[in-house]
Amino acid sequence: LWPLKNAKIIREEFFYRAWGANMAWLVRGVRVDRAKLIWEWVIEKEIMPNLRPEMQEKIAHHRAEGHRIVLLSGTFLPLLEVIAARVGANDAVGTPLAKEHNRYLGRIIPPLGVGIGKIAWLQKFLGGVGKGIDLMASFLYTDSFVDVPVLEIVGHPVVVYPDVRLAALASKRGWQVIGMFLIN
Repeated sequence: LWPLKNAKIIREEFFYRAWGANMAWLVRGVRVDRAKLIWEWVIEKEIMPNLRPEMQEKIAHHRAEGHRIVLLSGTFLPLLEVIAARVGANDAVGTPLAKEHNRYLGRIIPPLGVGIGKIAWLQKFLGGVGKGIDLMASFLYTDSFVDVPVLEIVGHPVVVYPDVRLAALASKRGWQVIGMFLIN
C-alpha cells in the first residue's frame, strides 16, 4: 500500500488503518509476556536509536516543568506503554490489541488510533485516568497530517519534521514547527 499512498491513490488515513489491522497479525498467538520481549527489542533496536535529540529535550523540559506527559499515538498500546516507561512519560494512550487467555488475537480493538480514532481513545482517557487534563493548556507534538483533528483541539499544537502538507498548514495556522524534512 505504501506506493499507493505516496501516489495519492489512497488516502493516508486508509493506509494507516490497513497498516494497523495487518501489523496486529504479527503477534497473533503470542503470549502477552513474550510479546513484551518483542516490544523491548523493537524499542532498543529501532525506537530509542532514532528518537530525535530535540524531542528528548522537550520531554525533559516538560518533566522539569512538572507537566503530565502522555504519549498519544496510533501505535499498539502494549508497545507504547513500554516506550512511555522508557522515556519517562506518565501515561500512554494508543491502539489496544485484542487478547484472550493471555495471548494476542492478531487484531486491534477498534478504532485504530489515527485521526478521529485517536480522538476517540483520547476522549476515553480523559473520561478516566486523564480526568482533569486541560486540553487548552496541553501541548501536542506530531509529524503526521492525519493528526490535524487532534492538533485542532489542543492549546499548543506543535508539528515535528512535518511533510509538505502539514508544514503548509502549520505555517497558515501559526503552529510551532520543529525541524523540516528536506524534499529533493
